[in-house]
Amino acid sequence: MDVIVKLASFGVLGMVILAMLATSGLAGAAAISTTLSTLGGPAGMAGGMLVLASAPVIVNYLDNYGIDYAMKKLMREYKKKGYSKYELRHEISKLWITKGFKEKLYYYVDTLY
Repeated sequence: MDVIVKLASFGVLGMVILAMLATSGLAGAAAISTTLSTLGGPAGMAGGMLVLASAPVIVNYLDNYGIDYAMKKLMREYKKKGYSKYELRHEISKLWITKGFKEKLYYYVDTLY
């Protein structure tokens, strides 16, 4: 069976794995280890496996509710945890999202406080 067909059976995971392996610049087991470690950040390979396992759940949630809803809900949770308006605005400023979406989030944070 073709490798791409097997990756496609993983859905979003297949795309994530393929993109990470392609950009690792390595081959074989080294590419897989590097990919998992990169995805896992400070948690290493175990964290990478956790990220891959949770990716379909996150994608399904975003597909059902949309990114706007998810980000607004996330901002409400941060407020409950004690983040200030200025901390949230600072975190939003660091996100790699469009200027228009940042403005939406800034407006939403301003309405929360």
